Amino acid sequence: MGAVGVAIEETPPCDKVAFGACPQSECDRKMKNITALSVQNSIPLPLTNCHLYHYAGNNPIKYTDSDGKSESYSDDGYYLGQKDDKIDGIYVYHYDSYFNKLVDIGFLIDTDRSMVSENSFHQTVAMIYGEAEGNDAKEDYGMGEVVKNRMEEAALTLMESLDHKYAGYDARNNNTDKYKEGLLMMTGKKEIGKHTKKSSMLRNAIKGAI
Repeated sequence: MGAVGVAIEETPPCDKVAFGACPQSECDRKMKNITALSVQNSIPLPLTNCHLYHYAGNNPIKYTDSDGKSESYSDDGYYLGQKDDKIDGIYVYHYDSYFNKLVDIGFLIDTDRSMVSENSFHQTVAMIYGEAEGNDAKEDYGMGEVVKNRMEEAALTLMESLDHKYAGYDARNNNTDKYKEGLLMMTGKKEIGKHTKKSSMLRNAIKGAI
């Protein structure tokens, strides 16, 4: 696990979540995650996911999500497509070679136990891609762990961590060409499935973020 945690999705999420019309009781029933400290008992997500502007990190002026869909990735960094669930989350799958099928691991979870948004994930991947020198799997995973540890130590959400003035993510802070390249590839999905050196580097960044 890299920058953010993975929560197990037990039941289909509430389709009202993205619009702020989801009551607490409905969230409690339909949106649950399992943490490492509570494997037996699922923990309901708070109203953070029911906030009207959760899809934009509660800042719809600065961040946007035009399609309102969630994205799916394999845990080895491949983009698998979108889910029209009106939630704007990031789902993770694992390929089981024995049964030759994809296994649904769950969705990425933030420190406030809300689902990580598409925009937050894109920026995290682009930051790792832009920051890492060689973008090998070990380096990118290590950077993802740094992000996660800073989030936990300072009790910050993913976007709060990325935006923090002392974060030290120079590639993102300075909007370097490599950061912009990573963000463009994440937005357009043009390189993720290709068998090129650049796409391999991006997949390592995706793995680091997951």
